[in-house]
Amino acid sequence: LRTALASDDGNERFPALRVARSFNEPWIAEIVAPLCQSPDFVERVLALEVVTNNDPERCRDSFMEILSSGERALRLRGLLGLAALGDPGTVGDLAIILREDLDPDLRAVAARALGDIGHPKASDALYEAIENNHSPVREQAVLALIAIGDEDLRSYLIDRLQNDHFPGHAETLRLMALVPDPVLIDAIEPFLTNDDHQKRTLAAAAILSILDRSADAEH
Repeated sequence: LRTALASDDGNERFPALRVARSFNEPWIAEIVAPLCQSPDFVERVLALEVVTNNDPERCRDSFMEILSSGERALRLRGLLGLAALGDPGTVGDLAIILREDLDPDLRAVAARALGDIGHPKASDALYEAIENNHSPVREQAVLALIAIGDEDLRSYLIDRLQNDHFPGHAETLRLMALVPDPVLIDAIEPFLTNDDHQKRTLAAAAILSILDRSADAEH
């Protein structure tokens, strides 16, 4: 594998790169790191994946650079690389993607990356994502806030539910279902008798989910 990764022959390098993605050996990243700047798009994507899995520090600059790429596939690899790197110093750059990227799937990945890094200074961007983005982005933002251990999430969600703020009762109930916090149940229970069948169903599902998640969190 070492010989094939270092080969000048693309017919040897490409299969080796695909195989190397499943390894976790720093020496692989050392060999592959120069290919993170390869002019060949496919080779560059493969190299970024290999380094992400083996030693993301090797291509930190490449991950940062491609966050502003016009290629979605490169931006995705940049986000995944920074998530694997886990450096709080990248939170600001990830927050820009979360706020500004036109692709909602990549905004969701950025939210998840911020949760993986787990630094409290990501909280502001994550709360903004709950208010201004698509449903998958909102879900990942809530999960990231849980991962960070943000202490304001409970009161934030209760306020949104009781005052019917964006994204509305139904979506807020779905978001609450993600949170392992039994205190939320008191705010949800009135919706069990709501005139709207959907809200009653979502309230019941949210309570069950919260109880399950809370039990899992205790073990």
